[in-house]
Amino acid sequence: MTSEFYEKLGNLLGAERVMNDDFALYAVHADAGFEKGGFASAIAKPCSTEDVAAVMRLANEYKVPVTVRGGASSAAAGATPTVPGGLILDMTDMTRLIEVNYDCSTITAQAGITFGEMAAFLHPKGYTICLGGHAVYTATLGGCIANTSVSIGSGYYGMFGDQVINITAVTPTGEIVHTGSDSMRAGGRFLRYCNGPDLAGLFIAGTGVLGIITEATIRLHVMPETREYACYSFDDIYKGTQASIELERAGIFDGQIAFGDHTLKVFGAGKPGNPIPGNCQLLFRCSLAGDKLVVDHQLKKLDAIAESFGGICLGPKLAIPVTYDIMGTEFSKLRVNGVSAPIACAVPIKKIPELTEIVESYLAENDRLIENIKGSELKSWTNAGVVSHGGVISYAGRITFTENPEHREEAYQVWHALLEKMIEMGGCPYWTGKTWTPHMARGYRDDYLAFFKSLKAFMDPNNILNPGLLLEELDKQ
Repeated sequence: MTSEFYEKLGNLLGAERVMNDDFALYAVHADAGFEKGGFASAIAKPCSTEDVAAVMRLANEYKVPVTVRGGASSAAAGATPTVPGGLILDMTDMTRLIEVNYDCSTITAQAGITFGEMAAFLHPKGYTICLGGHAVYTATLGGCIANTSVSIGSGYYGMFGDQVINITAVTPTGEIVHTGSDSMRAGGRFLRYCNGPDLAGLFIAGTGVLGIITEATIRLHVMPETREYACYSFDDIYKGTQASIELERAGIFDGQIAFGDHTLKVFGAGKPGNPIPGNCQLLFRCSLAGDKLVVDHQLKKLDAIAESFGGICLGPKLAIPVTYDIMGTEFSKLRVNGVSAPIACAVPIKKIPELTEIVESYLAENDRLIENIKGSELKSWTNAGVVSHGGVISYAGRITFTENPEHREEAYQVWHALLEKMIEMGGCPYWTGKTWTPHMARGYRDDYLAFFKSLKAFMDPNNILNPGLLLEELDKQ
């Protein structure tokens, strides 16, 4: 990066919105995960779509690579440079709430707004949104869409991409694009599938390789009349798996499945005072929301389904910490003992027994690199996932590796070998970034990879926007 580029960048945004001091660069070189990040040469903090477009046009002129960064609460390294140098585009000053359309049930905001900010505005008014990702309140709207995070309530709402109505994006070369109903001059933001191809889909889950989301319109929901919780224990993982499929078909609001002998021991199965039976092999925790009469009817239906597969109803208490808007506090506890390494991929629920066998046997072989849970002889990892539509589980395994620098590289390789096993068994990553890129690149069908590369080359001829993500093998050193 030249001094001339840096000076022009300051002229575009204002000197106070451009920085290159070591402290600032160090603060944005990593996210919340295990992956190493490169160091950028500068940081820019835009305030508008027009700012972003101007920065991208300048970056193309000088061939400066750009990495887009939101709240960086991800652990998949999608918000850190793949190589040293270049520019970090920090979106966290783009927090304006643009419009709440109660008639069309939508909310529109800039990409850097957090879900906490939106919830604080909406909840007192009796409305809510599908809260994005494991970070819940600190994750940003644009980052969640770009990573298609597993949302709170995806068993009811679907993946977060299903919440998206319209997107305003800036292409890698600096053009501004509006999608769906907002693509019409007199249209407005109310419908995604209209006026031609679904261009919003180009930017959802793309980790910013095809464009930068600057504004988004998502679905608004009325606060439910009531919310109830349920938890079911199964002593047979195969019966529990089939029961989970049937429970999902019956309809839930939130659902989380924990499975396998080790995971249930971590959850306290069989301990005095813990309601989880010692022989539990699969735990299905869920909440239902809506009109009270409907919720009561659904709970009875779920009870009957679980019982038909030998399930035991454990009452509501265990389901509360992992459902609705406090699920993130449960997952965040896994990071207190060491470095958290996620395994985030979607698989059919029916593959839970196979998944359990692969993960438990592999981690048992490498358990010396995994931290113990404090005050316990158990290793700090769990097999769990969030229920989504269509008999799918968004598997969110978490492993806490040692922070001992002598063993870090070995632990890193163990983690990535397990990610490769997930690809081999048919897992499809949903929380992507540098972490998943080499494994996805090897797992793509040839036709998909060729088309994706052609699309990237067409939209980003200088390969400057989030280079190295999704398509290219990475230098891990």
